[in-house]
Amino acid sequence: MKPFAWLAIARKDISDAIRNMYILFAVLLPIGLSLLFGWIIPSNGNSPTLDVVVYDPGSSQFVAQLRTQPNVNVISAASPEDAQQRVKQDAIGALILPANFDSAIAAKQQPELEVYFNSNAGGGGLTAFRQLIETQVWGLVGQSLPAKIVLRDVNQPAGDPLSSGSISASLLVMILIMSLAMAGAFVVPTLLVEEKERRTLLALQVSPAGPADIIAGKALAGMFYALIAALIILTLNEGWQGQWPLTLLVVVLGALFIILIGLLMGSWFSTTNQVNTWSSIIMLLLLIPSWGGMLQLPASLEAIFQFIPTYHLGEVIGLAIGHQATWDNVALSLFVLSFSIVVAFALVVWRIQRETAG
Repeated sequence: MKPFAWLAIARKDISDAIRNMYILFAVLLPIGLSLLFGWIIPSNGNSPTLDVVVYDPGSSQFVAQLRTQPNVNVISAASPEDAQQRVKQDAIGALILPANFDSAIAAKQQPELEVYFNSNAGGGGLTAFRQLIETQVWGLVGQSLPAKIVLRDVNQPAGDPLSSGSISASLLVMILIMSLAMAGAFVVPTLLVEEKERRTLLALQVSPAGPADIIAGKALAGMFYALIAALIILTLNEGWQGQWPLTLLVVVLGALFIILIGLLMGSWFSTTNQVNTWSSIIMLLLLIPSWGGMLQLPASLEAIFQFIPTYHLGEVIGLAIGHQATWDNVALSLFVLSFSIVVAFALVVWRIQRETAG
C-alpha cells in the first residue's frame, strides 16, 4: 500500500463530502438530534414540581437529601403498598428503601432501591423523575454506582422489573451509534458508488494507487467524519464522564466495524439508488440493538440482538459512562467487536480481489 496515495484520496473525499449537501446532512443529523434531545429533556433545575412518594423505614440520608431539592414534593408513605397506590392516583413516582439503606451504601453493598412510576403520567414528568433519581443516587458517593436501581411500572404485574439504565446514557448510546451508522453505512458507500457513476473509479484503479489504497482512502474519510461526529456528541452529552478511555476505544472499534460494512456495501452496489435503498435497511439493523436502553424489550428479542455487534458496542459505552465497566463484563463485547472487524475486513479484501480479478 502507498500511504501518500490513500491520504490524497481521503483528503479528496472529505472535501467532496462537505460540498455534497446530501452527505453533509447525514453527518450533521445525529448532532442535530443530540442538541434537540438536550433541549427537550428537562434538567433538574427547570423541571416541573414532582410529587414523589417515599417509604423510608430507616430515615435515610438519601431521602433527607431529596427533600432539599427544588421542585420536589416528598410525600411519606405508611407502607410499600401505600406508596404504590399513591402513584396510581396522582404522584409521579415512589421510592421504596430498605431499612439499612444508608449503612449498606457505606459498606458498598449496592442495596436495592425500588422505584415505582406510572407510565400513564406522560413522558416529560417521567423523564424529569428518572433524571432526579439518577442524580441523587450518584450524589451519595461519587464513583461506582452506590445502589441498584430497580424500576417498576405500577401498571404492570408485580415483580416485573424494568430496565434501570440511565435515560441520558441510553439516549447517548442511541445517538452515538446512529452517527457511526450514518457515516459508515451511508457516507462511505455513497462516496465509493459516486466514483463508479462518474467513472472516476476506473481512472483511480489504473493510477499508481491500487485497489487497496482506494479502499483505505475511503475508509479514512469515513473514519474522519464518524469520529468527528462522535466526539462532538460525546462532548454535548457529558460522555467523557466515567471510564472515558474505554468509551473512546470502543467508539473507535465500532466506527471501524461499521466503516468496513460500508466499504463492503459500496463495493457491491453500482448506483446511488441502491445505496439509498439498502443503507436504510442496514442502518436500521445496526440501530435496533441500541433501543434496548429506552424500550423494554422481551428477553428473547434481546438475546437475538446479541448477535449484532452494535449491541455490544452500546453495552460497553453504557458501562463505561456509568463507571461500571470491568474486565468481566466487557471482555466478551470487546472480543465480539474485534472479531467482527476481522471478519468484515476479510470480506472487504475478498470483494476487492474479486472485482480486480474480474
